[in-house]
Amino acid sequence: MPATERMPVGSVISFAGEIKSEMVNRLYRMGWLICDGSKLKIAEYPDLFEAIGKAHGGDNTYFYLPDMQSKFIRGVNGDAVNESGKLMDPDAAQRTFAKAGGNIGNNVGSYQDFATGLPKVSFTTNEEGEHTHYLPHLPDGSHKAYAGSIGRDGGKKAGSDTITGESGAHSHTIVAGGDPETRPRNMNLYFLIKYSKDSK
Repeated sequence: MPATERMPVGSVISFAGEIKSEMVNRLYRMGWLICDGSKLKIAEYPDLFEAIGKAHGGDNTYFYLPDMQSKFIRGVNGDAVNESGKLMDPDAAQRTFAKAGGNIGNNVGSYQDFATGLPKVSFTTNEEGEHTHYLPHLPDGSHKAYAGSIGRDGGKKAGSDTITGESGAHSHTIVAGGDPETRPRNMNLYFLIKYSKDSK
């Protein structure tokens, strides 16, 4: 079997060097294209279309290469489930197409935008986060009066502890800080896809 056929058409590998001018041509002659989402004619790349079809978008004349620029790869969930019997990718059904005509849902080629999940270990605040809500149920100077004497709070003494109602609910808006995306440590590499059974 020729060396060029040992890796099936449609295989994706990473490449750790720069790809410019002559290297692009060299890789092409070896049967490789950059995974940059390029639009290809089905008639000109029959082997690759047979392998990946319109998984990454296309129509009856054209199809697209996978676009791996600035993206991480995620294995297709398939029927893999967690300990609770739910799909490992909880949003598999909501995955959309990378380009029009491409696959969606729990299928190869579908796309998912970035998101931030809840942490496994809850965040906590320091003591500076503690605060008090004061209840203006009595005017100043009435510290010895009973709230009940003016029809308030069932006869509690002024200054007695009481629970705030829903009006005490509030929220804090984050106005600064944070990073533009959630990501692990990473390194830039090119992704290449095998488009031909034979080198040129």
